[in-house]
Amino acid sequence: MKGLSIGLVRVLTKPQEYFARMDGFLENLWPGVKFQSEILEGQPSGVHDAATFASAEPKVVQASLALQKRGMDAVIVNCAMDPGVEEAARHFRIPVYGAGSSAACLARATSRPVGVLGLIDEVPPCMERILKGRIVASVSPEGVENVLDLWGEKGKAATEKAAGRLVSAGAGAIVLACTGMTPMGVAHGLRQSTGLPVFDPLVSAVTLALLLLRGELEGITEEFRISSGFTGKGA
Repeated sequence: MKGLSIGLVRVLTKPQEYFARMDGFLENLWPGVKFQSEILEGQPSGVHDAATFASAEPKVVQASLALQKRGMDAVIVNCAMDPGVEEAARHFRIPVYGAGSSAACLARATSRPVGVLGLIDEVPPCMERILKGRIVASVSPEGVENVLDLWGEKGKAATEKAAGRLVSAGAGAIVLACTGMTPMGVAHGLRQSTGLPVFDPLVSAVTLALLLLRGELEGITEEFRISSGFTGKGA
């Protein structure tokens, strides 16, 4: 089989070099898979509320189309809020995955009560829809306003403390609601400290994409296709 290429839609307006650490992290996890990015313009703070979500949606569709034209085998929207995913997935030939819904799908498969850990206390609607009544709590690290605050010992301690609050609330699994946590290895660290399964949104999306592209998922349900973003119609 030829090497696979996955396109990443970056919803934070930064130079390509800003994402080099993330690209290296992913290519180390999946040797032989190539990752290419499209970066949205006019999103200096990424996607974090209704206004920035609405602004990003049409841009995500255009970025996904650009990645399809560049020959990508799949597209992943690198945002736990999944802006533009459903619209893009309806129109393109290749599958389009949302990082948030992918992590929620995997967490739901555990049949455990779920805790959500992000930069804000609100659960992204895409996760809420999939997890429905399984969410026992949603928390954010104290003193953390953006992903840069997570770096360093204070940010790490605050994240672990927040995860502890989820465990105390009865969570049997944790979903991360921030793709900026991926290159920091937050999921791995929390698995070790809590003993629970912890689902990183970007890693979850790549995992699902590769399972499907490599033919390792057969007979998947329509609900799964919609939830994971695989609803392409061959455009």
